[in-house]
Amino acid sequence: WTTEFMSVLRAYYFPEMFLSGRIVPLGTLPPWAQDIARWSHFRLTNAFPVEIVMRKIGSAEIRQGLVLQCIWIAFFLGLGKILLDRGMRRYSGAGM
Repeated sequence: WTTEFMSVLRAYYFPEMFLSGRIVPLGTLPPWAQDIARWSHFRLTNAFPVEIVMRKIGSAEIRQGLVLQCIWIAFFLGLGKILLDRGMRRYSGAGM
């Protein structure tokens, strides 16, 4: 556990910029990075909505993306609950 979160945020932000399609289109990434982006939640935050608006994906792929989003939401809700519970037990504020 740490009291400093900026390094964790930076470690998360770097792959998010590439795997969400914010810096470069996902089609320009190497095939192994495209595979990671396809199944990660990063793509669903930026590239997926853009692909829908640009009509680059069909209805079956849209359904698959929405189901994948629901799975990631459930995963992160569960992870957040676990981390919050553990963090609250170990919390120590200034002056405590």
